[in-house]
Amino acid sequence: MHNTLISFLCTNPCTYINNLHRFLHLKSYDSVVITDTHGSYNNPYYFGLTKVCEDRPSAWEYSIYNIASNHLYDKYEYFFFIEDDVYSKKYETFISLFSSWNQYDYDFIAKKIRSKDQEPEWIWWENENNWNTFDDPYKSFNPICRISARLIKQIINYQKIYKKFSFHEILFISLCVKNNYSFIDYEDNEELKKHIGINTVIPELSYNNIVYDDKLYHPYKKLLNK
Repeated sequence: MHNTLISFLCTNPCTYINNLHRFLHLKSYDSVVITDTHGSYNNPYYFGLTKVCEDRPSAWEYSIYNIASNHLYDKYEYFFFIEDDVYSKKYETFISLFSSWNQYDYDFIAKKIRSKDQEPEWIWWENENNWNTFDDPYKSFNPICRISARLIKQIINYQKIYKKFSFHEILFISLCVKNNYSFIDYEDNEELKKHIGINTVIPELSYNNIVYDDKLYHPYKKLLNK
């Protein structure tokens, strides 16, 4: 029914995400739950997308591997990636966000999209291995993001060329810029941001911070202990 695959990226199995996954399937959405211990494969260079698991695969790498090995870029037009500490009081809010974002054909949708020149103080520029493969590096914030099929192919191809990934907050948007693909910071569009409440790095949110039923919030870490 939908041209979209949703990948939920989890540190460990999570009851909330598993129930959300089942709910989406009942609504005819294709989704997959992928954990940091999702599986194994014989590729010693398939890591580097995160700063938490710098020398081994995480759910991020497993999600890309799932798409690449099954050629899902030929089946789906868009790919949502949602980390496990993204929360809403209502599952329907996720569907509202998917519907809202899929009205637009941008290759990449995320938050805090900035070039290195625009935000030179960002901490991860200190590690050159993250961005020295790009002439014009950019960064973004990706707990909730959407990527087009053709950008997914560029991500897969990057790993084949360089025998590594770079940090996803640099890699995705920098590949988009390098290839002249379209992108947007959802904070710059009223329609795209209307279902996002708080989405930040820190502090960890409490339930009292989650005010609106029709918005998504991050980071709500209490999900991870259930």
